[in-house]
Amino acid sequence: MIDISTPFVAEQAPVVAARHPRWVRISHLLVTISFFALLFSGYEILMVHPRLYWGNAGNDLTPALFELPVSRNYRHQGWQPRQSFQNTVSSAVSASRTYEIFNQNGWGRSLHFLSGWILVLTGLCYLLAGFITGHFKESLWPAATERKPRLLAKDMLRHFTKMPALADGAAYGLLQKCTYLAVIF
Repeated sequence: MIDISTPFVAEQAPVVAARHPRWVRISHLLVTISFFALLFSGYEILMVHPRLYWGNAGNDLTPALFELPVSRNYRHQGWQPRQSFQNTVSSAVSASRTYEIFNQNGWGRSLHFLSGWILVLTGLCYLLAGFITGHFKESLWPAATERKPRLLAKDMLRHFTKMPALADGAAYGLLQKCTYLAVIF
């Protein structure tokens, strides 16, 4: 016997959101990790040595362009007298601190350098894979009908006045495409 007390509802196929290719997701993950590693190591470097220099060389024995008052290493002025390595006028000099510094930044500088290279190499691989697979042309390059300043202005106005609803699996909007292309290239 059929139950007529509840209305008949046809089963709908589940909506599956379109996903980025695996190489895009991996590159986004690597960029995110390297960005946060750069942020962390840059903060550590700045706390150890809060002085910024201009020119070919910069260290505690040369005058800084300016110092940032962000750690106890700011304006420490705690140096022993300079000592020349040789008895010549242009000899390199050395000096010792009169107190122990906040931290050594050798590991921070190494992590900063490594993270920067990971970011660069990931970006190059992303560019190469994007061109080889046609990702940029298919997903990011605006169609011929979209390449009109009037449409871009309309899309920007729509984003600033009322944020469009997110649609599962929808293609990028014109403003998104232009923004991604500007960031990538």
